[in-house]
Amino acid sequence: MIALSDEYQRKKWSDLVQHRFYLSDGVRNDAFTRAIENAVDAESTVLDVGAGSGIFSLVSARSGAREVVAVEWSSLAERIDESARRNGYGDVVNVICEDIRNLVVGRPPDVVVHELIGGFLWDENFIEILDYVRKNIADNSTQFIPSVVSLYIAPFSADGEIDRLFWSEKHEGFDFSSLENVATQRPWVEVPTVVFLNNENGFLARPRNVWRWDSRDREPNMRRIRARFVAHRNGTLDGFIGFFRIEVCGGICIETRPREPVTSWGQMAIPPMRRVSVKKGDSVSFCLTPSRWPMDWNVVSVCTAR
Repeated sequence: MIALSDEYQRKKWSDLVQHRFYLSDGVRNDAFTRAIENAVDAESTVLDVGAGSGIFSLVSARSGAREVVAVEWSSLAERIDESARRNGYGDVVNVICEDIRNLVVGRPPDVVVHELIGGFLWDENFIEILDYVRKNIADNSTQFIPSVVSLYIAPFSADGEIDRLFWSEKHEGFDFSSLENVATQRPWVEVPTVVFLNNENGFLARPRNVWRWDSRDREPNMRRIRARFVAHRNGTLDGFIGFFRIEVCGGICIETRPREPVTSWGQMAIPPMRRVSVKKGDSVSFCLTPSRWPMDWNVVSVCTAR
């Protein structure tokens, strides 16, 4: 039985605007393509979990896989079937429109391809879905692509620089600088938000690896996340930035860190419990209990003077 939240997800992932965004992500697609090409041979059977547009099912077929099972629970499933036929892989790609957790597969696949990593990491429910796949469909020899996903967190200060710059400039020849103080006093983010940063100038401390999922682990890791940082500069704690390191396969990795090439994931901006001033050397603590829905996240952040 599919919960209401899952029904919402089913409709969401049939939205072609989302998939156009993903198909335009050259960093993501190049890394997955190279990983699949390295892992698949003429004897391989591939299970594509949450196949979406079907791009990685087609890559698997093009890489020579003997059979590809594309599981997609949204209405896009029939389009994957049509795309496979149009590209000459109709006899290789078998499309199933179903929730993977309702399936029982005979022979374990050689390769499981999944791209269920959401912008808020857990929001596409990849932990529960892949735990089911590992325990009920795959075996110890099955290769997962990706195989490891890590979350890094860093305390962040927006410093109001963007707002100050905007309001200090004239617009259409008029001076709006009286609004600068109002703009810079507002919280940077009030709810978890996906952002796209191009540098790490706002980081108050070095990022820390705070969470890790490994396809070889027997139980999914959903323990409370705790981290402590030492500020390397002064600033206002406006939130925390989260980014991922995705170990796709065979040394091929994707990083969504701001200094790396832009991806469709961007970074997570997580609001603090409250905004506080931080001085160099202060201790900043972060605590978060992982859950699927970011609006349910309860973040505890504490700043302690040195």
